[in-house]
Amino acid sequence: MKLLTAALNRIPEFQQLLSALEGGRSPMALSGAAAIHRVHIAAGIGLIAQRPVVVVCADEGEGQKLARDLSAFAGTTVPVLGPRDFTFHNAAALSRQWEHRRLALMRGLSQGKYPFLVATVEGLLQRTMPRDALERCCRELSVGGVCDLNQLAEDLSAALRQSSEKLRTILDQVNDLRLLLDEYEPTLQEGVASVGSLSTSAASALRDLEALLADSEALMKASGDQLDDGARQALRGLSATLRQTAKAMAATSDVRDAKATINTIIEDTWLEYTGDVNNILMMDAGAEAVSLTAARSRKVGPYHLMTGQNPVYLFTFQRKETAE
Repeated sequence: MKLLTAALNRIPEFQQLLSALEGGRSPMALSGAAAIHRVHIAAGIGLIAQRPVVVVCADEGEGQKLARDLSAFAGTTVPVLGPRDFTFHNAAALSRQWEHRRLALMRGLSQGKYPFLVATVEGLLQRTMPRDALERCCRELSVGGVCDLNQLAEDLSAALRQSSEKLRTILDQVNDLRLLLDEYEPTLQEGVASVGSLSTSAASALRDLEALLADSEALMKASGDQLDDGARQALRGLSATLRQTAKAMAATSDVRDAKATINTIIEDTWLEYTGDVNNILMMDAGAEAVSLTAARSRKVGPYHLMTGQNPVYLFTFQRKETAE
């Protein structure tokens, strides 16, 4: 295994990892490596840097596997720190073996006996007693050793008193919690009832909305053909209107040509009747009219008769003077 551990020194990334640890830059993340490679690197850090190594895993099954692999690389026993077992009901008999093993592991860690440790997340998060309290409660019995039973009894009594005080504190807190719950229970029940009524109303509204959507869908399906016919007729009328508009727009050039023709005729007529040949449109409308009449008389008996001839009208035309 020393050959495998020495092979890590030839990897640049491992040297960077050691330099970062020596410089106090931790923790660091390692990704892209298989489980056996991670264990190999963890063992190399512990053996080369002479630093304690803790490997965190998800559960105890994975922890046992990592502990076996890490023991093979490190050449020493690697323990597994698991979660505590809690019993919240009365039982006729309980096994304390797991708790004893856990306490022994905690004492070995406090004494620096284990340079490598595999721990579950739950085991690390659970509360434990302080280190000095654990040391005070531990006694080693060896073959040929002498222990004072009175001192052991006093230590046990002190531990029991301390435990009873903590238990009494816990019971008081539980009692306070019960009183608090009793005080707020009616309000909580009213709130739960209000939430129940609100959920019932919401469910009823959702059912009504579902029925409305179903009726709307049925109505749309039933009136789909009529809506299609109406839309088709509306589109037809709109198409006809657009065609007529297009025709009217196309006739704009004809109207423009007719306008130009009428303007030309008016201008030509105006020039014709205001020129030297015919200037009837230039006559003075305010000039006096002059009438000449020729008449003859004859005597018939005692009467003098005037014989009138057809009048002859002479018209004179003169151009109206305009100020220049």
